[in-house]
Amino acid sequence: MITGRRSSNRGFTLVELIIVVAVLAILAMMGLPVYTEYVQEAHIQAAFSNCTVFGHAVEGYIAKTGDATPEKADILPYLNESGKALLSSATYDFTVTDGNVSVTGPYGSKYPND
Repeated sequence: MITGRRSSNRGFTLVELIIVVAVLAILAMMGLPVYTEYVQEAHIQAAFSNCTVFGHAVEGYIAKTGDATPEKADILPYLNESGKALLSSATYDFTVTDGNVSVTGPYGSKYPND
């Protein structure tokens, strides 16, 4: 005769699932500030790198033409396509004073290396 037996594989209870979700949420809250800090630092480093690229482009323009007062449009031929797009945004600007190039980006001046 076959008797009805209950299977011992019942799965997880609702309380166990809620505890696991709560622990994962706490871990995510602890890790999120660190992640956002790394992302912000990456943006800052990219902006500083762009400042260096623009500074080299201005120096290249000055070396080739001898004109110490370039405009943004003057250095566009010395930049690649992504550099041209960045420079056309109002975020980056440069000044030339007594032959010294200073580039200012969204996080301050970084060219020449400060």
